[in-house]
Amino acid sequence: MKFFTSLTALLLACTVSYGQDEPEPVSEHLKCFGPFIGNWQYEGPMQEDFEGIAEEGTRIVVRTSIKRILNGSAIEGNWSIEFEGGAELVGKDLTR
Repeated sequence: MKFFTSLTALLLACTVSYGQDEPEPVSEHLKCFGPFIGNWQYEGPMQEDFEGIAEEGTRIVVRTSIKRILNGSAIEGNWSIEFEGGAELVGKDLTR
C-alpha cells in the first residue's frame, strides 16, 4: 500500500505545483509531470502486506509508463504490478 500512497501523493503534488519547462508545447497544468515521463520499473520485496493478494516481503515487479499524448494536452499512464506466485494488477489512467 506504500506504493499506492506514494503514487497518490505524487499525483496530488502535480496538481498544485509546476515542474521545469519542457521543450515542446505542454498544457501549463501538466508541466509538473515532466520529470516522470518515461518508463519506470521496480523489482524487489513488498514493503507491507497487500491484504488478500500478497504479504510483506513478497517479490514484486512494478512497471509504469507515462507519456504525453494529444499534442501535450494530456498525460497517459499505464502501470502493472506482478506478484510472485502469479497474481497481477494492471491499470491505465488519463490526466487532462
